[in-house]
Amino acid sequence: MKYIYPDYDNSLLSLISSIENYYGIENKRKTLKMVDEALKNDYKNIIVVLYDGFGYNILKKNKDITPFLNKNLKCKISSVFPPTTTAATTSVITGLSPVEHGWLGWDMYIKKYDSVVTLFLNCEKESGAKIEDYPGTKNILKTVSIVKKISKIDGCLGSCVSPFGGVSYKDIDEMNDNIVEITKNDKKNYIYAYYDDPDGIMHEYGTDSTYAKEKFKLIDKKFEELCNRVNDSLVIMIADHGHINISDWITLTDYPSIINLLKGTTGIDSRSVSFRLKEGKEKEFEKEIKKVIKDDFLLLNKEEIIKNKVFGDGIENQLFRDGIGDYMAIAISDKAIRYSDKHEKFKSSHAGITEDEVYVPLVMVNKK
Repeated sequence: MKYIYPDYDNSLLSLISSIENYYGIENKRKTLKMVDEALKNDYKNIIVVLYDGFGYNILKKNKDITPFLNKNLKCKISSVFPPTTTAATTSVITGLSPVEHGWLGWDMYIKKYDSVVTLFLNCEKESGAKIEDYPGTKNILKTVSIVKKISKIDGCLGSCVSPFGGVSYKDIDEMNDNIVEITKNDKKNYIYAYYDDPDGIMHEYGTDSTYAKEKFKLIDKKFEELCNRVNDSLVIMIADHGHINISDWITLTDYPSIINLLKGTTGIDSRSVSFRLKEGKEKEFEKEIKKVIKDDFLLLNKEEIIKNKVFGDGIENQLFRDGIGDYMAIAISDKAIRYSDKHEKFKSSHAGITEDEVYVPLVMVNKK
């Protein structure tokens, strides 16, 4: 199975750099030339719709039931590391790499709480208890969105359409309605819209399930409807990551020889797993974990992760080094890791570095 590290010079971050440049916001990252060329048309509205988990390979594999998206598919670009919602959507929202914004994965060790925290839910991973200064994660992992940056520019408005903040909605039709309504103002608009499927459907039923395919068809239909309802707009479809069906789950509590070397539960995600070790246990841990992960994961220590800039380039977030732990196991096959049997076994997942997970689509529709 092929694996690939994210290419940050041809990625979701590059797309955001192109958009920032269009609005005159200074940044030092490489842009996507294809998007730069399209933006020369000077649109009133730039609309970016992110469908969670709808990776490039899934879109291509299902081209017979997603004709509109595939017709307007320009190329594949890279997600960030890890290719998972917490890290990737935060990069899309902020234009920062994960090493900079610090939202490293679904779960992350935060020294202030001496606990692995499920970031979006703002609770301890194992106990489920809310952390004390709710919403603590947002207080200590502060970010500035490009929506806010654009809104400060005279004559421009940035808007976020999402069930989790900004302009909220109940279903995909209401999401489209809200996008269209925003375009009717007298501003130059940047609209970022987030839809939480097909990710959830694929987690539960797998990428090849009837349920997933029905969702792919629905998204294709609704995206075409959105494009037909707007004018003087560049409409862009992306995903935060792809998906891969999981053949087997490794449950760490089945291996006391590993658990006894750890300082508590694991972090980041099921296919990019961080471990914090008891002092002086490095060699023993490497020996024991390699017996279990075999050739299905890459094992990197903290120094290798930092040196190789796995989480991207830029000024390190102050929580980064604690967050990555002492070692990480990064999936390069179709297996996943959970700490104990209290954690769910998904049919399909992501956060590893297979092509299925890393590559996301760049779809552009010109409605000039």
